[in-house]
Amino acid sequence: MRSALDRLYAASGALSAAFLVAICLIVLAQVACNAVDAALPLVGRSPIGLVIPSYAEFAGFFLAASSFLALAYTLRAGGHIRVRLLLQRLPAGAQRAAEYWCVCAALFVSGYFAWYCWRLVAESF
Repeated sequence: MRSALDRLYAASGALSAAFLVAICLIVLAQVACNAVDAALPLVGRSPIGLVIPSYAEFAGFFLAASSFLALAYTLRAGGHIRVRLLLQRLPAGAQRAAEYWCVCAALFVSGYFAWYCWRLVAESF
């Protein structure tokens, strides 16, 4: 079971990275469209209004997907080093209480993000 979960976490981390690359590409494509429109008057043509429809919404959805997909991978890889450095210096009882608080805070934040993403999806429909 552990190896299957590790593969799932690694796949979600890779997919998260792919969404980050997609954000970069879609923003660069829109910048290129803007540059072409800005350059057309320099050669005696009028701008034609090149635009990628809803590119900002796509970038927002890609960011939400990337954020959520990276959470499990980062946690499993121990990427939250600043939290770990603080927790290691606490006594055992305080460490347990701080870890409990961190998990509850993460649950609240994740729930809020999930609710907000659902609102964005509902608005899109």
